[in-house]
Amino acid sequence: MDDDKAGKAQAAEKPTSRRADWRRWLTSPAVATLGFLLPAVVGYAIAQVDKGADLKFTTSDEFLAWTGSIVWGVTVWVAMSLGLLPTLQELSKLFDKEEPAIPIRGLFGLYAFYATLLLVILTRVEPTQKIVSILPLDHFTLRIRIFLAIGLAAAAPVVVIVWLVAERLRLLKALLEPPASPVDSGRHVKELQVLWRCSARSLLVASITVSVSVIQTAALRNALLAYDRNTWEQRFPASTLVFYGAFFTAAFAAVYVPALLAWRSRAQQLVDLLYQTPDNGKPDESWMKGRTLLEQLLGINTGAMASFSGLVAIFSPLATSLLTAFVPQLGNPQ
Repeated sequence: MDDDKAGKAQAAEKPTSRRADWRRWLTSPAVATLGFLLPAVVGYAIAQVDKGADLKFTTSDEFLAWTGSIVWGVTVWVAMSLGLLPTLQELSKLFDKEEPAIPIRGLFGLYAFYATLLLVILTRVEPTQKIVSILPLDHFTLRIRIFLAIGLAAAAPVVVIVWLVAERLRLLKALLEPPASPVDSGRHVKELQVLWRCSARSLLVASITVSVSVIQTAALRNALLAYDRNTWEQRFPASTLVFYGAFFTAAFAAVYVPALLAWRSRAQQLVDLLYQTPDNGKPDESWMKGRTLLEQLLGINTGAMASFSGLVAIFSPLATSLLTAFVPQLGNPQ
């Protein structure tokens, strides 16, 4: 009987072991590299398949450069999105005791609805329709819809991370409000550190993703200027690129700065709860030292807007748009 049980146990373990072996094989760097060929092929197809008979436009060096930017950009988008999945998994572990108001799968579904709505709006607004109607490239509406759909899908982990961080900070506020006291202060300290790292990573990925998109848009403008400068300088002015970058810089500031300020408020709330002001109003040396060390550990005095990396991430879209719009070698070739 014991031998039969042992044999059944081994048989039950084999599929799990095989799945683990397959998972390790598929996630190995050598195999994962092949996975980036698919988005590269899709990016190439967006620009090159059935591109039309206007050879002056589709055979120019600028058009080939735009094709290269699409291939490179789609690959970067997919890589950035997949790179955020471990961060999303790390963040989801913070909800082991208190579930988010909307489950993570529900958040992805809600984002899919918003993204679809945004895709329809972006492809049907009047400025887009005017440009698309005279572009010397066949089926451009379909191309731009596929391109935007890939970009919006790649942005899904960024948006879900932002939502989850905001949700967790909201829950922490209730947990740390007096007269409550943290049962496990170490857990809350580690949790705040995780929330900071997740916010910083998502901001960096969002900044890179949008900056790549700005470069792709500038490459398309370059190709159109090379094709017919007089027409496209009026229809696609450099100010469009600047507006594009300025819009996303403002969007990043509007989304991330309040979130990081909320994080700082929760961190300060935890410090105040652990190191409450003495009744006599005279803190001793050990109190001062402990409070200062905890503030340094959490990094309360270093906000996103005060750090160089945070400034670069937030203003990267605007800086990229200014470079591509007004540097002759990048945005307005003669």
